[in-house]
Amino acid sequence: MKKMYLFLLFFIFFSFTFSQIPKVTRWMGPYKKKSKILKNYKRGLDLSEIYKSSNFNSHKRRTLIFFENNLYGELKISFVNDYFKELEKSSYSIDVFEYHSGTPEEIKNFIKSYYNSTCSLDGVIFIGDLPYVVYEMIDDWGSGSSEYDDFACDLFYMDLTGTWEDVGDCDECEADNGKYDKIEDSGNNFLEIWVSRIFPGHMTDHQEYIDVINNYLERVAKFREKEVLTYDTALIYDDDDWDDLRGEDVYNLLKLFEEDKINAPAENPKGNVCTAYNYKTEELPRNYQMVYLRSHGYPGGHGFYENFRQDFNYVFLNDYLSKVGNVAFYLLFVCSGCDFSSTDNTMGFLGGRTIFNEHGGLLSLGSTKTGGIWDDAYFFDKLSQPESFGRGFVYWLNNALKDYPDIGPPWWYGMVLIGDGSLYFHPHRMGDLNCDGKIDAVDTQLLAQYLISNIGDNELDSPSADINMDGKINTVDLLELMKELSQ
Repeated sequence: MKKMYLFLLFFIFFSFTFSQIPKVTRWMGPYKKKSKILKNYKRGLDLSEIYKSSNFNSHKRRTLIFFENNLYGELKISFVNDYFKELEKSSYSIDVFEYHSGTPEEIKNFIKSYYNSTCSLDGVIFIGDLPYVVYEMIDDWGSGSSEYDDFACDLFYMDLTGTWEDVGDCDECEADNGKYDKIEDSGNNFLEIWVSRIFPGHMTDHQEYIDVINNYLERVAKFREKEVLTYDTALIYDDDDWDDLRGEDVYNLLKLFEEDKINAPAENPKGNVCTAYNYKTEELPRNYQMVYLRSHGYPGGHGFYENFRQDFNYVFLNDYLSKVGNVAFYLLFVCSGCDFSSTDNTMGFLGGRTIFNEHGGLLSLGSTKTGGIWDDAYFFDKLSQPESFGRGFVYWLNNALKDYPDIGPPWWYGMVLIGDGSLYFHPHRMGDLNCDGKIDAVDTQLLAQYLISNIGDNELDSPSADINMDGKINTVDLLELMKELSQ
């Protein structure tokens, strides 16, 4: 139980500082950032259907899955099938395709056709190297300085009602150069669905590429089956420029963790607490359910100011491969830390390396450009309901852009989900009312008893009881649960 005095302390603190605009993340790496070179995708959408859920109903969360061309045949079929099976047990209905050709625009139109159908669409998972668009803009951070930026932008696939244009809408932006630069969206919300990528990045070792995807699919299935160890601890590691956000970060993580389970070292004195050496030797070897990291960096790593800002030392991709504990989820407030389009590193990119390894990673959230997540109470509110990371992402960004319509785009247009966006913070299966990892007659009895006597939330996991996901727990859910057990 959270202590009352801490609640009052945070209330007073955040009356003045909650959702403050942070300092901008900066590209800091051994090479300069390069302008994006457009990929030429073969026109004409060509998809092969691999699998389609047979147990579909209008209340299951419909999700599209696209595999990179020829990737499906190289993966271990038992891992893929288990991944599909556990996704369906988590109350998702899936339509799976292998991509052969087509532009991002053609893929988006295909996605829109599902969204506009009677059964609609919850999200999309890209597995492997699938097409993306590039967006260009002038980043104005409100400090009188501005700079040009272009970046991979997955919001293109998530915004299904807006109009994306290439019209040279900013200084240094050229019309008809293949890079989008203007969005017209008259809807109440910017994003309609979530999109995530199961993609470790561009790696020189093809077999390693296949292996890490295989291992990831197996790990996600086991996580959903509750066969993977989870932890009740979190790390907040904010470098000098964001030490003033540490209290806000703790406040948000209290929605998911007990206060004594959150490790949040303070940068006092500046530059001598959160260091690269400390991170690598003390924090990386530990097991955490979530790591919230704020530091400057680039796709190949990140770093920390040290010695009162006289030095800046790095944590590189290979540091995440040795002497690393099990971490399920990473929030990376790191410049371009989740730039999946980067081809400059033979080991992939930071957001990919943190989860596509043997140490238990499941999902990372970050940006393909300068910027990163903040104003994020919305995100943690959703995760704590519980809701999926994908839905939490959409809810957060739609609300954050309403809060900050002018400065939000340069901060958040590069935000992406790396991994499976359908995941919940804890393993979540509709119908598993007693959270024992299986759905059986005990769950049916619990639901029946609840409906008869309304035994209350202490004995019933309510989100898992809303089988048809209509927002109500009633006899319809009991009938759906009995039907599922009979199959």
